[in-house]
Amino acid sequence: MGWGFSEKVRNVYRNANGAPVPNGDMAVALDLFGSQRMGKLRAVQQEMLKRGEIERSAPGVFRWAGRPEPTQIREAMWRVIRARRAVKVSDLMELTGASEDYAQEYLRMLIKREVVKRVKQQDGELYRLAADSGIEAPRDESKADRLRRNRLAKKEALAALDDAFIAINRARMAITATD
Repeated sequence: MGWGFSEKVRNVYRNANGAPVPNGDMAVALDLFGSQRMGKLRAVQQEMLKRGEIERSAPGVFRWAGRPEPTQIREAMWRVIRARRAVKVSDLMELTGASEDYAQEYLRMLIKREVVKRVKQQDGELYRLAADSGIEAPRDESKADRLRRNRLAKKEALAALDDAFIAINRARMAITATD
């Protein structure tokens, strides 16, 4: 799993083993200071609340509630599709805990691979299994490749920023030494 800011926040909550974590403790654990950085924390917390990853214990205090990993949700969606042979997005959401966006994204990938066909109905869209590839859930390797490329680019950009930060500090020290 990546080590972006969101993942660092998740790890602090996970490591608390269900104990409530005040935002002040979170700021210390993540070395956050200033309103801009705390705003970033609040944005991540709002997303985590929406997904059910954390629960609010009190104002400014949250605790880890856990969540199924995306691979578990994807495998559950595949089992539902295979068992029912035809599903709606709402079925996948209800039976697997997938968000609407994630269920639609997974179905789009299955349509592209011609595993599922979309059937329009009066009460919405139905997705019918067209080619059962077996127990193993079809994987979207193109998305995984794109994510790997994005992570690598982000890592390289962060390394360049670190190098620039070091160069700026050396320049400041040189200027200060000449005063």
